Amino acid sequence: MNSEIFVRAGPGETRYAMTVQGVITRQFIHRAEAAASAGAVYRGRIIKIHPGLNAAFVDLGLEKEGFLPAADAQVFDPAKEEPKRISGLFSEGQTILVQIQREGYEDKRPRLTTRINMASHHLVLTPLQPGIYLSKKISGENDRVRLQELLSDKLPLDCGVIVRTGAREADVEHLLKELGQLSRNWSAAFDADTTPGKPSLLMDPPSPLEHLLAATSGICDKIVTNTKGMQRSLSDIVENLYPAQVGKVTTYDGPGDIYENYDLLDQWAALYERKVFLPSGGRILIDEAAAVTAIDVDSGGGSTSRRGEAFALATNLEAAAEIGRQLQLRELAGQIVIDFLPLRRTENQNSVKTILTQSMGSGVRDVRVFGFSAMGLFELTRRRRWKSFHDLNLVPGSSARQPISLAYDILYRLKHEKRVQPARAVCVRCASAVASLLRQGKLAPYLADIEKQFVSSVEFQTESRHDLSTYELLVTS
Repeated sequence: MNSEIFVRAGPGETRYAMTVQGVITRQFIHRAEAAASAGAVYRGRIIKIHPGLNAAFVDLGLEKEGFLPAADAQVFDPAKEEPKRISGLFSEGQTILVQIQREGYEDKRPRLTTRINMASHHLVLTPLQPGIYLSKKISGENDRVRLQELLSDKLPLDCGVIVRTGAREADVEHLLKELGQLSRNWSAAFDADTTPGKPSLLMDPPSPLEHLLAATSGICDKIVTNTKGMQRSLSDIVENLYPAQVGKVTTYDGPGDIYENYDLLDQWAALYERKVFLPSGGRILIDEAAAVTAIDVDSGGGSTSRRGEAFALATNLEAAAEIGRQLQLRELAGQIVIDFLPLRRTENQNSVKTILTQSMGSGVRDVRVFGFSAMGLFELTRRRRWKSFHDLNLVPGSSARQPISLAYDILYRLKHEKRVQPARAVCVRCASAVASLLRQGKLAPYLADIEKQFVSSVEFQTESRHDLSTYELLVTS
């Protein structure tokens, strides 16, 4: 399978798109103002113990406190014992090290854990959790003993390591290099702690590139970005994790937009829509709400009851494969209910379940599939790690774009236009909320930098007819 990663860096926002055979299968959006990202490590201070929830609220120095359940604040065997009560673990005012395991969204706080882990290709360092734990798939006794002896005296103080299956075939020098890099990253976290006792960020979250490469086990045909600076950053990440792949990181220096050149613009634009069209003429409709994501499968016309079970099965199988891709692509999570076309036969329902499960690939590890309910609805849950594409870009309960999402689009377009036609004046027609973000809001420094770089100002025209889903860039001589 031909897999490629395209990274488009712009003012304040970087977009990552991974394709398989030219079709986007995963995406990430990284914004400079984003906080509380999954994987980040903080020194926090407990501000409240809540016995009723058996959890603690932790000040991270961010807008929202983190939520630390008792079960995620200790190491225990759930098959043999119950977790201790939160009041027996911590006290209010105490400082602790925590890692964000799920980003906050809407009114939800970031979910925390004290079981910190730092992953590389073959190893997972577990600070404050000593011991060497080998994958059960490493079954050969010689391999297990060899890996134990190799790593036992190389671990940092009070740290453990989880050895992944691929380590069995890995080069010894590379394994030690991985462990050394993880150890240095952990040490650097404490060097960054300049004010002990005060809530602060100790370690940045993993790069989106790390997540995308992990999904392909590091096997990628090429990684293309649009700036030399981003190429250097990506090369450093790849060299540490998958050194054999570092030569595949290149820079696109053509005249147009990188995503336009690789036919990704239309695919990206489709993510803002609730409808996804199927090759057969059917479609699926995706509606995200706070409590549940509802997905409806539409045959595309005509009465499905008259067209028979075979037609319904064929449409459902096509839809199931696409839904599996959309779950990962849009980062849909929580409770998910799918209304497939009615199927009477159990074997046909099982075929749909199989295709849906297979289409999620490695992402199925985050999913619990319950199958068809008595009411004929297909139910599953998916663990939430990041905000969905909808949460990042669209107004809740609406198909309108968020002002911040449009503002980043405009910044990228402005920088591109100024680079191509630096002497020309540019006028932006957009909603007043978008213009305010760019002129007086938190994105104003990016706009000022563009104007300074190209020694010309940008004019804004705001009219009531401009909604939150459109804008225009007018370039004049």
